Parts: sequence; C-alpha cells; structure tokens
Amino acid sequence: MAKDDEQGRVDFFDKMVDAPTNALATVELIQSHFRDQPDVAVYFRSVPDLRLAAKWRNPKGRLLQQVFVTVQWQPRKLAFRIGAYVYPNVWQQRGFEGAQLFKADPLISYISIPESDWATKQADLLAVLEAAKYAMLAQR
Repeated sequence: MAKDDEQGRVDFFDKMVDAPTNALATVELIQSHFRDQPDVAVYFRSVPDLRLAAKWRNPKGRLLQQVFVTVQWQPRKLAFRIGAYVYPNVWQQRGFEGAQLFKADPLISYISIPESDWATKQADLLAVLEAAKYAMLAQR
C-alpha cells in the first residue's frame, strides 16, 4: 500500500501558502469526504499532489489499490489540476469545461479548474471524484 509521503504533504501545502482560504477549504473538503470511506486511501506524494486510491481485495484476499484521482495546486493560475479516472464528458455533465483525455496515463482525463468553479461547484466536484472511484472499482 502506498504510504503518505510527509514531505509531499509539506510541499503540497507550501505551494498553497498564498492560495485563497477557500482553496485550502476545498482540499480539506476532498480529504474529509473520502478519508473515512473504507474503499479509499487518501495520501500525499512527492509530486507534490494529493491522491485518492480505490482499495479492494483480490480473490486471494490480498489488499490492492489503484489511484483514481490526483490533485495538484497551480499557484500561478489559482487553479487545481485534477487527473481522474473518468472521461471528459463526466466533467462536462457537472458543469466543468476544458477536460482533456490523458494520452499515456492510467487516469483517463485531466482538467484545470479555476477558482470560479472550485469555489462554487464543490458538490459537483465531489460527484465527479466519486464517479471516478466507482469507475475504477467497476474495473476490478
């Protein structure tokens, strides 16, 4: 299982030092929404990014996990760059524009979400991230 990278956590929040307060609240919202779900691991890596991974047991009972969302802060744009295991149309159905297909990544799409969206569409953001989790788990 992937472990939380403490330096990744520090680096992630260091990048957010000048971020609007509601950007930090959005990160906390994502963490708190998924933190207590038994089929999700929430952790930071050295990229720095926040990762959400689906967890399941294989037929032999071994616990496995696969990342279904990555979240990075883009300080110059005041935006979140999110990679997710959903197609761009799922983002669009929830009112987010500009999602692109990943060319070579286990995640399917990525999007840069500006403040005008992440500050006002938090329920829609969580719905997309949940859809990514269910899409990942459906493949297992």
